[in-house]
Amino acid sequence: MDAMSMLTRAAAEGAAPPALGQWWMGLVPFLPLLACIACGICAAMKVRSKLPAWITVASLAVAFVITVATYLGLDGQTLTVSAWRWFEISWGQGGRTQSFVADFGFYIDGLTALWMLFVTGLGALIALYASEYMEHDLGAGYCRFFAAFGLFVFSMACLVMGKNLLMLYLGWEGVGLCSYLLI
Repeated sequence: MDAMSMLTRAAAEGAAPPALGQWWMGLVPFLPLLACIACGICAAMKVRSKLPAWITVASLAVAFVITVATYLGLDGQTLTVSAWRWFEISWGQGGRTQSFVADFGFYIDGLTALWMLFVTGLGALIALYASEYMEHDLGAGYCRFFAAFGLFVFSMACLVMGKNLLMLYLGWEGVGLCSYLLI
């Protein structure tokens, strides 16, 4: 059965097709991580411009726009996005087998999307303010600051959107590490 006939049948039965583009919410944590990597490369190349700031501000602004679109399109639904499986443990014998699965993934519902509006929106505004506040200090510390800030927002996104306790722990430790690096 092809996709068009499945959508036609779902519409005839009264089911709404899933909103296009909601999987993009899985990109939200990775945009600040990509900015972190780009700022690290800028630091290694000894870039003496505002490029690291604009990379960080742009990535957080795009993440905010994606979060707004997802928040407005959720309609009480929940989304799960799994990037990869960390590990799976099974135990037991015969018909009583149990397993534990840990995915590197994200769980998105209305509350998560609301908190991500704060994380990405305030993160973009803080990065914009910091770029202007630090405009006369364009040394290696400038690149390192925006790299650490991008990593901080990635960690905060993992903390807020984590699909399981391991993701929450990863985010918690990342936020602690980045707080140390930023202070």
